[in-house]
Amino acid sequence: MEAVRLIRNAHHILGLQTGVDIQGIRKRANHLLNLARIDESEKYETDLTEMSDLRTEQNIRKAAEQLSGVKTRLIEAFFWFETPTLQDFSSLKALSKGNYDNAIKHWKSLSSTSPNWISKKNEALANFIAAQHTNDKNLFNQSITLWKEIELSDQFWLFYKEHYKLTDDLGTNEASFIEIRTKLFEYLSWLTLDLYRNNFNKEYISIFFKQTGIVGQGIENHILAPVISKVRSEMDTISIEKDDIIKLRTKKLSVISLVQDLSDFGVDDYSPVKALRETCATKFRNFSVAIYNEKENIDLSKEYLQAAVVLSSSNSFLLQAERDKAQLESNHAFESFISKVASKSEGKSTREKWNIFLHEEATLPESIKK
Repeated sequence: MEAVRLIRNAHHILGLQTGVDIQGIRKRANHLLNLARIDESEKYETDLTEMSDLRTEQNIRKAAEQLSGVKTRLIEAFFWFETPTLQDFSSLKALSKGNYDNAIKHWKSLSSTSPNWISKKNEALANFIAAQHTNDKNLFNQSITLWKEIELSDQFWLFYKEHYKLTDDLGTNEASFIEIRTKLFEYLSWLTLDLYRNNFNKEYISIFFKQTGIVGQGIENHILAPVISKVRSEMDTISIEKDDIIKLRTKKLSVISLVQDLSDFGVDDYSPVKALRETCATKFRNFSVAIYNEKENIDLSKEYLQAAVVLSSSNSFLLQAERDKAQLESNHAFESFISKVASKSEGKSTREKWNIFLHEEATLPESIKK
């Protein structure tokens, strides 16, 4: 299982609590670097997973660099556990041993009765870690709910700015706190992407989108954009003139399958996905008409039209598609009528032809007769 960004947090790599000064950071980094050079690694009681493969020279240097920068240290501290009391430290140790319920219960008990913002942040982190290890979407949903509460609370950010300054030896300015608040959901989207890649549960992306209204750059670029590109490419290969009936049916099914992949992520209301579905629906509707006119295949024409109906969420489009379907059936019935009359009339007298016409006309729907 690939280590998610939260597990690769600089404090976790170095085995440090938040608030350690620059001298303490360098001392710990040097200690771990000396061990890494001889293929050894330190274990700490708050390690949330096996860390020996993560405490490499490269990762240790990167972690030390992150905790030495003003903005990067703030980000790493914000997305890591804070343990100001012995009970908080015990809860973090419980989390490291897989006792997720106990850790979450402790921080929830502190944050639900009074505005204990540190406990609420710890609770949000604990729910995410627990979701990552248990593949429990309810824990993830609760984590995002807590992050939303934090993001929306002016009280939290006023508190956290003053709280962070108590151990800040780098002189973090107010703009950095504003930036982290502004980009909070974008950062969480990358964590969600990590979670999906570890568990391949599309519901994580669905929950994140429904809770926040965004997908974020990570999910967009690595998950949605490649599928959207495949749909467009497949649509571009459809040629009514060149493709036979089997190819046209196969390509239609391929497009529908790819679009369903997107729908399974629960992002149908995400504007690029919604636009893609409407574009495909319009093209399928046009293909339906072309298939009937050029291939004279009513069944495949109806299949494309039905696919267009499934793809679109526009009421006006659905109404027009219903009219198209009625017109297709009407045209097909009339053409079948003409064909039957012509076939049965071959070699007949004028009177017999007229009688055949009247007999076949009686079978036509009233809408066509008119």
